[in-house]
Amino acid sequence: MPFFELLAIVSVTLGLPSIVLYNLRRMVEARALAKQTPSDGLRMSELQTLIEAAVDDATEPLRVQIEALQRAQPVALLEAPEETDLLTPEREQTS
Repeated sequence: MPFFELLAIVSVTLGLPSIVLYNLRRMVEARALAKQTPSDGLRMSELQTLIEAAVDDATEPLRVQIEALQRAQPVALLEAPEETDLLTPEREQTS
């Protein structure tokens, strides 16, 4: 068996499992370290509460204006005279 075939078999047999085990060990250590250190980040519920408060503060003036408009007296719509056709130009109406 040539030297390079033997080297390939040995590297695949020993190298790949050792790389996988090394990365698994690093992931477990990183996860354990992350659990030990206190997190300065926000929880999802805290973030949602902050977003809801910001949206409520931003839309409050709009909600007040909408409620005021709903309570106001309805304004009569302007009606065009019956002989005026709004879709045709005026020069055609005069002829």
